[in-house]
Amino acid sequence: MFKKFLLAGAAVSVGACAFDQPVVTGFNGDSVEIQVSQLGGEPAVANAQSEANRICGMRGFAAAEYASTRPDNYNYVNHNLYICTNTASRSNQDGSYFSQL
Repeated sequence: MFKKFLLAGAAVSVGACAFDQPVVTGFNGDSVEIQVSQLGGEPAVANAQSEANRICGMRGFAAAEYASTRPDNYNYVNHNLYICTNTASRSNQDGSYFSQL
């Protein structure tokens, strides 16, 4: 019985560490959609920007520029859309996602 609770507690604690990890949910060659936890805050958004830059860089683009957010409040995630560009984006230069708003 104790082992079941221990395993359940370990699974919950590992899952709680993943709030700031971005998940690529779409890529069409010119744009990237990244799922971000609403519970992750600024670190999650910064990680999503880095991941978008990495994905766009694989196609030869200089950067990814934030375009929009589609919230999914039922699952506590946002789907952020980034457009791949050949110029450095504002979010890359000042390091802040929220300064664009």
